[in-house]
Amino acid sequence: TLGQEAQKIERSSVYAYVSNYGAPGLTTLDNASVFLNATNSRTASSISSYFINASYAFGNKYYLNATGRRDGSSRFGSDVRYANFWSVGGAWNIAAEDFMENAEVVKELKLRSSYGVNGNQEIGDFASRGLYSTGADYNGQPGYVYSQQSNPGLTWEKNKPFNVGVDFNFNHRITGTIEYYNRTTTDLLFRVPISATNGITNFLANIGEMKNSGWEFALNTVNIDNPDGFTWTSNFNFTSNENEITKLQDDEAIVDGYYKREVGEDFYTFFMPGFAGADPENGDALWYTDGSETNTTNQYSEAEPYKQGSALPDFYSGLTNTLTYKNLSFSFMLYLNYGNKVYDYWGRYTNSDGSARLNDRGNMTQNIYENRWQNPGDITDVPKVVWGNSQSGLSSQHSTRFLYDGTYLRLRDVTLSYNLPENFIERIRVNNLRLYLKGNNLLTWVKDDKIEMDPEVGITGQSDLRIPISRQLLVGLDLSF
Repeated sequence: TLGQEAQKIERSSVYAYVSNYGAPGLTTLDNASVFLNATNSRTASSISSYFINASYAFGNKYYLNATGRRDGSSRFGSDVRYANFWSVGGAWNIAAEDFMENAEVVKELKLRSSYGVNGNQEIGDFASRGLYSTGADYNGQPGYVYSQQSNPGLTWEKNKPFNVGVDFNFNHRITGTIEYYNRTTTDLLFRVPISATNGITNFLANIGEMKNSGWEFALNTVNIDNPDGFTWTSNFNFTSNENEITKLQDDEAIVDGYYKREVGEDFYTFFMPGFAGADPENGDALWYTDGSETNTTNQYSEAEPYKQGSALPDFYSGLTNTLTYKNLSFSFMLYLNYGNKVYDYWGRYTNSDGSARLNDRGNMTQNIYENRWQNPGDITDVPKVVWGNSQSGLSSQHSTRFLYDGTYLRLRDVTLSYNLPENFIERIRVNNLRLYLKGNNLLTWVKDDKIEMDPEVGITGQSDLRIPISRQLLVGLDLSF
Protein backbone atom coordinates (compact mmCIF):
# COMPACT_ATOMS: atom_id res chain seq x y z
CA THR A 1 0.00 0.00 0.00
CA LEU A 2 1.34 3.40 -1.03
CA GLY A 3 -0.43 6.58 -0.02
CA GLN A 4 -0.34 10.28 0.71
CA GLU A 5 -2.52 12.35 3.02
CA ALA A 6 -2.76 15.95 4.15
CA GLN A 7 -4.72 17.52 6.97
CA LYS A 8 -5.46 21.08 7.97
CA ILE A 9 -7.21 21.80 11.23
CA GLU A 10 -8.67 25.22 11.95
CA ARG A 11 -10.26 26.22 15.24
CA SER A 12 -12.07 29.39 16.20
CA SER A 13 -13.90 30.37 19.37
CA VAL A 14 -16.02 33.25 20.60
CA TYR A 15 -16.59 33.92 24.27
CA ALA A 16 -18.82 36.54 25.90
CA TYR A 17 -19.45 37.17 29.58
CA VAL A 18 -22.40 39.20 30.91
CA SER A 19 -24.34 39.44 34.18
CA ASN A 20 -27.46 40.87 35.82
CA TYR A 21 -30.20 39.18 33.83
CA GLY A 22 -33.56 40.87 33.90
CA ALA A 23 -35.74 37.83 34.57
CA PRO A 24 -35.36 34.11 35.37
CA GLY A 25 -35.05 31.91 32.30
CA LEU A 26 -33.84 34.70 29.99
CA THR A 27 -30.30 33.51 29.31
CA THR A 28 -29.46 35.10 25.96
CA LEU A 29 -26.77 37.77 25.97
CA ASP A 30 -29.07 40.66 25.09
CA ASN A 31 -31.19 40.03 28.21
CA ALA A 32 -28.33 41.02 30.54
CA SER A 33 -27.69 44.60 31.56
CA VAL A 34 -23.99 44.40 32.44
CA PHE A 35 -21.39 43.59 29.78
CA LEU A 36 -18.20 42.21 31.30
CA ASN A 37 -15.95 40.68 28.66
CA ALA A 38 -15.79 39.23 25.16
CA THR A 39 -12.97 37.50 23.30
CA ASN A 40 -12.41 35.78 19.98
CA SER A 41 -9.52 33.48 19.02
CA ARG A 42 -8.37 31.47 16.00
CA THR A 43 -5.67 28.86 15.50
CA ALA A 44 -4.64 26.36 12.84
CA SER A 45 -2.21 23.53 12.16
CA SER A 46 -1.46 21.22 9.25
CA ILE A 47 0.35 17.96 8.59
CA SER A 48 1.46 16.33 5.35
CA SER A 49 2.34 12.63 5.12
CA TYR A 50 3.60 10.01 2.68
CA PHE A 51 3.48 6.34 3.63
CA ILE A 52 4.03 2.79 2.42
CA ASN A 53 3.06 -0.53 3.97
CA ALA A 54 3.95 -4.08 2.91
CA SER A 55 2.95 -7.43 4.44
CA TYR A 56 4.04 -10.96 3.58
CA ALA A 57 2.96 -14.37 4.88
CA PHE A 58 4.42 -17.75 3.94
CA GLY A 59 2.93 -21.17 4.59
CA ASN A 60 0.92 -20.07 7.64
CA LYS A 61 4.26 -20.11 9.46
CA TYR A 62 6.18 -16.92 8.80
CA TYR A 63 4.89 -13.36 8.76
CA LEU A 64 6.61 -10.08 7.95
CA ASN A 65 5.31 -6.52 7.97
CA ALA A 66 7.16 -3.30 7.13
CA THR A 67 5.99 0.31 7.08
CA GLY A 68 7.62 3.59 6.21
CA ARG A 69 6.35 7.15 6.30
CA ARG A 70 7.48 10.76 6.09
CA ASP A 71 5.53 13.36 8.04
CA GLY A 72 5.74 17.13 8.14
CA SER A 73 4.02 19.26 10.79
CA SER A 74 3.49 23.02 10.81
CA ARG A 75 4.03 23.01 14.57
CA PHE A 76 7.80 22.57 14.28
CA GLY A 77 10.61 24.84 13.10
CA SER A 78 10.66 25.66 9.38
CA ASP A 79 13.91 23.74 8.75
CA VAL A 80 13.00 20.56 10.64
CA ARG A 81 9.30 20.03 10.06
CA TYR A 82 9.73 16.72 8.23
CA ALA A 83 10.96 13.46 9.72
CA ASN A 84 11.11 9.84 8.58
CA PHE A 85 9.46 7.04 10.53
CA TRP A 86 9.35 3.30 9.98
CA SER A 87 8.69 -0.06 11.58
CA VAL A 88 9.30 -3.73 10.89
CA GLY A 89 7.68 -6.71 12.57
CA GLY A 90 7.78 -10.46 12.20
CA ALA A 91 6.19 -13.58 13.65
CA TRP A 92 6.91 -17.31 13.61
CA ASN A 93 3.99 -19.68 14.07
CA ILE A 94 5.91 -22.46 15.81
CA ALA A 95 2.79 -24.58 16.32
CA ALA A 96 2.47 -25.00 12.52
CA GLU A 97 5.92 -26.57 12.13
CA ASP A 98 6.26 -30.28 11.30
CA PHE A 99 8.18 -31.06 14.49
CA MET A 100 5.10 -29.93 16.49
CA GLU A 101 2.75 -32.51 14.93
CA ASN A 102 2.76 -34.79 17.96
CA ALA A 103 2.38 -31.95 20.48
CA GLU A 104 -1.41 -32.16 20.53
CA VAL A 105 -1.69 -30.16 23.71
CA VAL A 106 -0.11 -27.12 22.01
CA LYS A 107 -2.89 -25.38 20.11
CA GLU A 108 -0.96 -22.14 19.56
CA LEU A 109 2.67 -21.15 19.98
CA LYS A 110 3.82 -17.99 18.25
CA LEU A 111 7.02 -15.98 18.59
CA ARG A 112 6.79 -12.35 17.48
CA SER A 113 8.87 -9.20 17.57
CA SER A 114 8.83 -5.66 16.21
CA TYR A 115 10.90 -2.50 16.16
CA GLY A 116 10.37 0.93 14.70
CA VAL A 117 10.32 4.70 15.05
CA ASN A 118 7.23 6.89 15.44
CA GLY A 119 6.80 10.58 16.12
CA ASN A 120 5.07 12.81 18.65
CA GLN A 121 3.82 16.29 17.69
CA GLU A 122 1.45 16.90 20.62
CA ILE A 123 2.54 20.47 21.35
CA GLY A 124 0.94 23.85 20.74
CA ASP A 125 0.07 24.91 17.21
CA PHE A 126 2.77 27.62 17.22
CA ALA A 127 5.14 26.15 19.79
CA SER A 128 8.29 26.84 17.75
CA ARG A 129 7.50 30.52 17.09
CA GLY A 130 8.51 33.63 18.97
CA LEU A 131 5.18 35.07 20.14
CA TYR A 132 3.70 38.16 21.69
CA SER A 133 0.40 38.08 23.58
CA THR A 134 -2.30 40.71 23.53
CA GLY A 135 -4.24 42.02 26.50
CA ALA A 136 -1.60 44.15 28.20
CA ASP A 137 -3.66 47.25 27.52
CA TYR A 138 -2.89 50.52 29.27
CA ASN A 139 -4.76 53.82 29.38
CA GLY A 140 -7.09 52.73 26.59
CA GLN A 141 -4.23 51.75 24.27
CA PRO A 142 -3.52 48.17 23.11
CA GLY A 143 -0.49 46.50 24.62
CA TYR A 144 1.56 43.42 23.82
CA VAL A 145 3.91 41.35 25.96
CA TYR A 146 6.61 38.87 24.98
CA SER A 147 5.13 35.44 25.75
CA GLN A 148 7.16 32.74 23.98
CA GLN A 149 10.79 32.23 23.02
CA SER A 150 11.30 31.11 19.40
CA ASN A 151 13.03 27.81 18.64
CA PRO A 152 13.44 27.25 14.87
CA GLY A 153 15.22 23.96 15.60
CA LEU A 154 12.26 22.44 17.44
CA THR A 155 11.43 19.09 15.84
CA TRP A 156 9.63 15.79 16.29
CA GLU A 157 10.00 13.77 19.46
CA LYS A 158 10.88 10.25 18.33
CA ASN A 159 9.83 7.03 20.03
CA LYS A 160 11.61 3.78 19.22
CA PRO A 161 9.64 0.84 20.63
CA PHE A 162 11.04 -2.70 20.60
CA ASN A 163 9.15 -5.73 21.81
CA VAL A 164 9.49 -9.51 21.69
CA GLY A 165 6.81 -11.87 22.90
CA VAL A 166 5.35 -15.35 22.91
CA ASP A 167 1.64 -16.19 22.53
CA PHE A 168 0.57 -19.65 23.69
CA ASN A 169 -2.48 -21.89 24.00
CA PHE A 170 -2.25 -25.24 25.75
CA ASN A 171 -5.27 -27.45 25.11
CA HIS A 172 -7.57 -24.41 25.34
CA ARG A 173 -7.13 -24.55 29.11
CA ILE A 174 -4.12 -22.27 29.51
CA THR A 175 -3.66 -19.31 27.16
CA GLY A 176 -1.64 -16.16 27.45
CA THR A 177 1.23 -13.91 26.45
CA ILE A 178 4.73 -13.19 27.76
CA GLU A 179 6.33 -10.03 26.39
CA TYR A 180 9.37 -7.85 26.96
CA TYR A 181 9.39 -4.23 25.77
CA ASN A 182 11.95 -1.44 25.54
CA ARG A 183 10.82 1.99 24.37
CA THR A 184 13.49 4.62 23.79
CA THR A 185 12.48 8.27 23.37
CA THR A 186 14.90 10.70 21.68
CA ASP A 187 14.62 14.44 21.00
CA LEU A 188 12.48 14.61 24.13
CA LEU A 189 10.10 17.60 24.06
CA PHE A 190 10.33 19.47 27.34
CA ARG A 191 9.91 23.00 28.67
CA VAL A 192 13.35 24.12 29.86
CA PRO A 193 13.43 26.66 32.73
CA ILE A 194 15.21 29.93 31.87
CA SER A 195 15.83 33.25 33.57
CA ALA A 196 12.69 35.38 33.87
CA THR A 197 14.49 38.63 33.01
CA ASN A 198 12.76 38.81 29.60
CA GLY A 199 9.33 38.05 31.04
CA ILE A 200 9.08 34.31 30.39
CA THR A 201 10.29 31.44 32.57
CA ASN A 202 10.73 28.55 30.09
CA PHE A 203 10.87 27.55 26.46
CA LEU A 204 10.13 24.33 24.57
CA ALA A 205 13.13 22.35 23.29
CA ASN A 206 14.32 18.86 22.35
CA ILE A 207 16.46 18.23 25.40
CA GLY A 208 17.40 14.58 25.70
CA GLU A 209 16.53 10.91 25.77
CA MET A 210 14.87 8.40 28.07
CA LYS A 211 13.74 4.81 28.00
CA ASN A 212 10.94 2.70 29.42
CA SER A 213 11.37 -1.04 29.69
CA GLY A 214 9.62 -3.91 31.41
CA TRP A 215 7.62 -7.10 31.19
CA GLU A 216 3.99 -7.81 30.44
CA PHE A 217 2.22 -11.07 31.28
CA ALA A 218 -1.31 -12.17 30.52
CA LEU A 219 -2.55 -15.59 31.63
CA ASN A 220 -6.02 -17.07 31.17
CA THR A 221 -6.84 -20.42 32.75
CA VAL A 222 -9.83 -22.73 32.80
CA ASN A 223 -9.47 -24.24 36.26
CA ILE A 224 -12.68 -26.28 36.30
CA ASP A 225 -14.80 -26.92 33.23
CA ASN A 226 -18.09 -28.75 33.67
CA PRO A 227 -20.61 -27.50 31.09
CA ASP A 228 -23.53 -29.02 33.00
CA GLY A 229 -22.33 -27.95 36.41
CA PHE A 230 -19.57 -25.81 37.90
CA THR A 231 -17.04 -23.75 35.88
CA TRP A 232 -14.16 -21.66 37.19
CA THR A 233 -11.93 -19.45 35.02
CA SER A 234 -9.17 -16.98 35.96
CA ASN A 235 -7.56 -14.07 34.14
CA PHE A 236 -4.29 -12.62 35.40
CA ASN A 237 -2.21 -9.75 34.01
CA PHE A 238 1.01 -8.12 35.17
CA THR A 239 2.97 -5.12 33.86
CA SER A 240 6.27 -3.77 35.16
CA ASN A 241 8.03 -0.61 34.03
CA GLU A 242 11.44 0.93 34.61
CA ASN A 243 11.93 4.51 33.48
CA GLU A 244 15.36 6.12 33.08
CA ILE A 245 16.61 9.40 31.66
CA THR A 246 19.64 8.52 29.52
CA LYS A 247 20.61 11.93 28.14
CA LEU A 248 19.94 15.61 28.84
CA GLN A 249 21.05 18.82 27.22
CA ASP A 250 24.60 19.47 28.49
CA ASP A 251 23.93 16.62 30.98
CA GLU A 252 22.64 19.20 33.45
CA ALA A 253 19.87 18.25 35.86
CA ILE A 254 16.58 20.15 35.57
CA VAL A 255 14.49 20.97 38.64
CA ASP A 256 10.88 21.26 37.49
CA GLY A 257 8.41 22.01 40.27
CA TYR A 258 8.45 19.00 42.60
CA TYR A 259 10.58 16.82 40.29
CA LYS A 260 14.27 16.59 39.46
CA ARG A 261 15.22 15.33 36.01
CA GLU A 262 18.78 14.05 35.71
CA VAL A 263 20.64 11.35 33.80
CA GLY A 264 20.25 7.90 35.34
CA GLU A 265 17.11 8.77 37.28
CA ASP A 266 13.38 8.35 36.81
CA PHE A 267 11.59 11.14 34.89
CA TYR A 268 9.05 11.52 37.72
CA THR A 269 11.46 11.54 40.67
CA PHE A 270 10.07 13.73 43.45
CA PHE A 271 12.47 16.41 44.72
CA MET A 272 11.55 18.27 47.92
CA PRO A 273 12.63 18.72 51.56
CA GLY A 274 12.15 15.84 53.96
CA PHE A 275 9.63 16.36 56.77
CA ALA A 276 10.92 15.24 60.20
CA GLY A 277 7.75 15.57 62.29
CA ALA A 278 7.05 17.86 65.21
CA ASP A 279 9.53 19.01 67.85
CA PRO A 280 8.44 17.27 71.10
CA GLU A 281 9.46 20.31 73.14
CA ASN A 282 7.55 23.10 71.42
CA GLY A 283 5.53 21.54 68.58
CA ASP A 284 7.43 23.29 65.77
CA ALA A 285 7.46 21.62 62.37
CA LEU A 286 10.88 20.09 61.65
CA TRP A 287 12.59 19.35 58.35
CA TYR A 288 15.82 17.51 57.56
CA THR A 289 18.62 19.85 56.58
CA ASP A 290 19.75 17.53 53.74
CA GLY A 291 19.43 14.07 52.26
CA SER A 292 21.49 12.41 54.97
CA GLU A 293 18.53 12.91 57.34
CA THR A 294 20.84 13.32 60.34
CA ASN A 295 20.10 16.92 61.35
CA THR A 296 16.83 18.82 61.56
CA THR A 297 15.76 22.46 61.53
CA ASN A 298 12.58 24.38 62.26
CA GLN A 299 13.46 26.91 59.53
CA TYR A 300 12.11 25.71 56.20
CA SER A 301 14.60 27.89 54.30
CA GLU A 302 17.45 25.84 55.78
CA ALA A 303 16.06 22.52 54.52
CA GLU A 304 17.66 21.38 51.26
CA PRO A 305 15.44 19.38 48.89
CA TYR A 306 16.55 15.90 47.87
CA LYS A 307 15.21 12.95 45.88
CA GLN A 308 12.18 11.28 47.43
CA GLY A 309 11.20 8.37 45.14
CA SER A 310 9.19 8.08 41.96
CA ALA A 311 5.58 8.70 41.00
CA LEU A 312 5.72 5.69 38.67
CA PRO A 313 4.73 2.29 40.13
CA ASP A 314 7.16 -0.63 39.99
CA PHE A 315 4.33 -2.75 38.64
CA TYR A 316 0.57 -3.11 38.49
CA SER A 317 -1.50 -6.24 38.20
CA GLY A 318 -5.05 -7.53 37.94
CA LEU A 319 -6.76 -10.82 38.77
CA THR A 320 -10.30 -11.76 37.71
CA ASN A 321 -12.06 -14.96 38.77
CA THR A 322 -15.35 -16.07 37.26
CA LEU A 323 -17.41 -18.84 38.89
CA THR A 324 -20.40 -20.26 37.04
CA TYR A 325 -22.97 -22.84 38.10
CA LYS A 326 -25.61 -23.55 35.49
CA ASN A 327 -27.34 -20.17 34.91
CA LEU A 328 -25.77 -18.42 37.88
CA SER A 329 -22.46 -16.55 37.54
CA PHE A 330 -20.25 -14.73 40.02
CA SER A 331 -17.05 -12.79 39.20
CA PHE A 332 -14.70 -10.46 41.03
CA MET A 333 -11.63 -8.46 40.02
CA LEU A 334 -8.69 -7.42 42.21
CA TYR A 335 -6.33 -4.67 41.07
CA LEU A 336 -2.89 -4.05 42.62
CA ASN A 337 -0.74 -0.92 42.18
CA TYR A 338 2.68 -1.22 43.82
CA GLY A 339 5.74 0.87 44.58
CA ASN A 340 4.99 4.49 43.66
CA LYS A 341 4.79 7.75 45.58
CA VAL A 342 1.68 9.97 45.70
CA TYR A 343 1.90 13.68 46.52
CA ASP A 344 -1.05 15.57 47.96
CA TYR A 345 -0.48 18.98 46.37
CA TRP A 346 -3.33 20.54 48.35
CA GLY A 347 -2.29 19.05 51.69
CA ARG A 348 -0.75 22.37 52.71
CA TYR A 349 -4.24 23.90 52.47
CA THR A 350 -6.42 21.10 53.80
CA ASN A 351 -3.98 20.45 56.69
CA SER A 352 -2.90 24.02 57.28
CA ASP A 353 -1.90 23.95 60.99
CA GLY A 354 -3.87 27.18 61.31
CA SER A 355 -1.72 29.13 58.86
CA ALA A 356 -4.68 29.70 56.53
CA ARG A 357 -6.88 30.83 59.43
CA LEU A 358 -10.58 30.18 58.73
CA ASN A 359 -11.52 30.17 55.06
CA ASP A 360 -12.40 27.72 52.31
CA ARG A 361 -8.73 26.67 52.08
CA GLY A 362 -7.98 26.63 55.78
CA ASN A 363 -9.49 23.30 56.73
CA MET A 364 -7.94 20.42 58.59
CA THR A 365 -8.93 16.79 58.76
CA GLN A 366 -10.06 15.03 61.91
CA ASN A 367 -6.80 13.07 61.91
CA ILE A 368 -4.75 16.27 61.94
CA TYR A 369 -6.84 17.79 64.71
CA GLU A 370 -6.77 14.74 66.96
CA ASN A 371 -3.04 14.01 66.52
CA ARG A 372 -1.68 17.56 66.66
CA TRP A 373 1.06 18.49 69.14
CA GLN A 374 -0.51 20.02 72.27
CA ASN A 375 1.85 19.72 75.24
CA PRO A 376 5.64 19.46 75.76
CA GLY A 377 6.72 15.85 75.45
CA ASP A 378 4.03 14.89 72.90
CA ILE A 379 5.45 12.54 70.25
CA THR A 380 3.65 13.12 66.96
CA ASP A 381 4.29 14.00 63.33
CA VAL A 382 1.59 16.73 63.34
CA PRO A 383 2.93 20.19 64.37
CA LYS A 384 1.09 22.49 66.73
CA VAL A 385 -1.93 24.36 65.40
CA VAL A 386 -1.54 28.14 65.68
CA TRP A 387 -3.84 30.80 64.27
CA GLY A 388 -2.01 32.43 61.36
CA ASN A 389 0.94 30.08 61.88
CA SER A 390 3.91 31.59 60.01
CA GLN A 391 6.43 28.91 61.00
CA SER A 392 4.67 26.29 58.86
CA GLY A 393 2.75 28.65 56.59
CA LEU A 394 1.54 28.01 53.08
CA SER A 395 4.83 28.97 51.47
CA SER A 396 6.75 26.38 53.45
CA GLN A 397 4.62 23.31 53.23
CA HIS A 398 5.92 21.51 50.12
CA SER A 399 7.72 18.58 51.70
CA THR A 400 7.42 14.85 52.29
CA ARG A 401 4.82 15.58 54.96
CA PHE A 402 2.29 15.19 52.17
CA LEU A 403 4.14 12.50 50.20
CA TYR A 404 2.78 8.99 50.66
CA ASP A 405 3.36 5.41 49.58
CA GLY A 406 0.85 4.91 46.75
CA THR A 407 0.63 1.11 47.00
CA TYR A 408 -2.96 -0.09 47.11
CA LEU A 409 -5.12 -3.14 46.44
CA ARG A 410 -8.67 -2.56 45.21
CA LEU A 411 -11.70 -4.81 44.78
CA ARG A 412 -12.59 -3.13 41.54
CA ASP A 413 -15.49 -5.14 40.18
CA VAL A 414 -17.92 -7.72 41.62
CA THR A 415 -20.79 -9.09 39.54
CA LEU A 416 -23.53 -11.60 40.36
CA SER A 417 -25.76 -12.48 37.42
CA TYR A 418 -28.48 -14.93 36.50
CA ASN A 419 -29.50 -15.98 32.98
CA LEU A 420 -33.14 -17.00 32.94
CA PRO A 421 -33.80 -20.54 31.61
CA GLU A 422 -34.30 -21.04 27.88
CA ASN A 423 -37.82 -22.50 28.26
CA PHE A 424 -38.87 -19.29 30.02
CA ILE A 425 -37.38 -16.83 27.55
CA GLU A 426 -38.86 -18.84 24.65
CA ARG A 427 -42.32 -18.41 26.15
CA ILE A 428 -41.90 -14.63 26.37
CA ARG A 429 -40.26 -14.59 22.90
CA VAL A 430 -36.90 -13.06 23.68
CA ASN A 431 -33.41 -14.27 22.80
CA ASN A 432 -31.77 -13.53 26.13
CA LEU A 433 -32.76 -12.25 29.54
CA ARG A 434 -30.11 -11.63 32.21
CA LEU A 435 -30.46 -10.11 35.66
CA TYR A 436 -27.39 -8.82 37.45
CA LEU A 437 -26.14 -7.08 40.57
CA LYS A 438 -22.83 -5.27 40.16
CA GLY A 439 -20.53 -3.41 42.53
CA ASN A 440 -17.55 -1.24 41.58
CA ASN A 441 -14.67 -0.20 43.84
CA LEU A 442 -16.26 -1.75 46.91
CA LEU A 443 -13.09 -2.15 49.01
CA THR A 444 -9.64 -0.53 48.93
CA TRP A 445 -6.61 -1.44 51.04
CA VAL A 446 -3.78 1.11 51.20
CA LYS A 447 -0.29 0.36 52.48
CA ASP A 448 0.28 3.85 53.90
CA ASP A 449 -2.22 4.39 56.71
CA LYS A 450 -1.54 8.16 56.67
CA ILE A 451 -2.89 8.73 53.19
CA GLU A 452 -6.25 10.52 53.30
CA MET A 453 -7.17 10.74 49.61
CA ASP A 454 -7.82 8.20 46.88
CA PRO A 455 -4.44 6.65 45.96
CA GLU A 456 -5.42 6.15 42.31
CA VAL A 457 -3.83 9.16 40.57
CA GLY A 458 -2.35 10.01 37.17
CA ILE A 459 1.16 9.52 35.86
CA THR A 460 2.50 12.61 37.67
CA GLY A 461 1.64 11.13 41.08
CA GLN A 462 -0.24 14.23 42.25
CA SER A 463 -3.73 14.02 43.70
CA ASP A 464 -4.42 17.74 43.10
CA LEU A 465 -7.99 17.73 44.48
CA ARG A 466 -8.98 14.75 42.34
CA ILE A 467 -12.52 13.54 42.91
CA PRO A 468 -12.29 10.11 44.57
CA ILE A 469 -13.36 7.14 42.49
CA SER A 470 -16.96 6.44 43.42
CA ARG A 471 -18.26 3.25 44.95
CA GLN A 472 -21.17 2.06 42.83
CA LEU A 473 -23.92 -0.51 43.22
CA LEU A 474 -25.89 -1.35 40.09
CA VAL A 475 -28.93 -3.50 39.49
CA GLY A 476 -29.60 -4.24 35.86
CA LEU A 477 -31.36 -6.28 33.25
CA ASP A 478 -29.95 -7.25 29.84
CA LEU A 479 -32.62 -8.04 27.28
CA SER A 480 -32.26 -8.91 23.60
CA PHE A 481 -34.87 -9.88 21.00
